[in-house]
Amino acid sequence: MGRSATDAEVREAVGSLTDTDLARLGSYAWWRVQAIGKAARGNKREDLLQEAIVRTLDGRRTWNRSAVDFIGHLIGVMRSIASEWVESLEAERHEEPLLESELVGNPDGTAVNPFQSAVLPAPGFEKTLEAKDSVSAIRDFFRDDPEVLEIMEGLAAELKGPEICEILGITRTAYETVMRRLRRGLPKIFPEGIYP
Repeated sequence: MGRSATDAEVREAVGSLTDTDLARLGSYAWWRVQAIGKAARGNKREDLLQEAIVRTLDGRRTWNRSAVDFIGHLIGVMRSIASEWVESLEAERHEEPLLESELVGNPDGTAVNPFQSAVLPAPGFEKTLEAKDSVSAIRDFFRDDPEVLEIMEGLAAELKGPEICEILGITRTAYETVMRRLRRGLPKIFPEGIYP
């Protein structure tokens, strides 16, 4: 069992963050905000980093000093906050269906069902869904491998290998090792290929 940092140790760690540390944390925060898109609801990287620090200072998030350094702790808190933002947006998208009485009305008083008058999606929609399903399958397969998931998010944010290495604080060799794990897992997830 690890040892949680005291309030004084947390305050000291926050005060000891260097410009380099803040740049690295800012890069990670930018990456997370880009990856979650609309779920960020206008929050910027500064907002995400600040929220991670505030939650650590006020005790909502505990820093386990023996398990991770302070930078790693803040990265984990930012990851968690960004996930909360995504879950919040998803919850709003799955609200209760409309009642017939809530449907839009025509001037003559008849109801218009927006589901019946909806335009079919543009061509390529099926391919988009297939791609999203494929990414979901990969994430599910590697759910217990946070390194693969982090690198996938960097790739999704259109970052290059060296940028991902810098943000995550890993070597090029470690990056390549994780990429090999990802490549080896793909045939297990998609025995017939990703797009049959």
